[in-house]
Amino acid sequence: MRTLLTLLLATMACLCLLHCGGKDAIPVTPDDTEGKAGKIVINEFMTSNRQLGADTIILDDQSDAADWIEFYNAGDSAMSLVGLWVTDDTLDPLQYALDDTVLQPGGFYILWCDHDSLNEFPNHAPFRLSAGLGEVIGLYRTADTSIADLIDFSAIPEARVTNKSYGRVQDGAPTWCQQSFPTPCLPNRG
Repeated sequence: MRTLLTLLLATMACLCLLHCGGKDAIPVTPDDTEGKAGKIVINEFMTSNRQLGADTIILDDQSDAADWIEFYNAGDSAMSLVGLWVTDDTLDPLQYALDDTVLQPGGFYILWCDHDSLNEFPNHAPFRLSAGLGEVIGLYRTADTSIADLIDFSAIPEARVTNKSYGRVQDGAPTWCQQSFPTPCLPNRG
């Protein structure tokens, strides 16, 4: 049984690598997406969302080009984000509490990472994502500060390119790659 599971996972990883062009895909262990926070996962992020003249990739609700993280409900039932915290520093896991949004199965949620005041703008984290050095994005449970999901992109140069996002090959899948184009609140296209 274990050999069959290993073979199945290896086959899936190969297919995902082919879909993303091979070298850009980064596998994540199956445990990283199963049973964590009821299937709420970090799904896609952009570490360097910059305005280029009149063209901007993605604007937040304040018309700013801010870094962002997309969360996805990979489960079969609606899930509240209450009790989940987001951080860019594993030594400070409770940096930003997600609100009481309820994500339906297949639903998305965007968190803007731009240092905006928590009281002034909802869905804006008090930190930015570092494209230069890279860092981590952690999703933690409040009750015991255990990790619900985490990606360390410090050693992944493809995750730190201006106006490019990095996400799961398919929404909720265990393998990551640089996205052909950013898809916040839309299905990932690898």
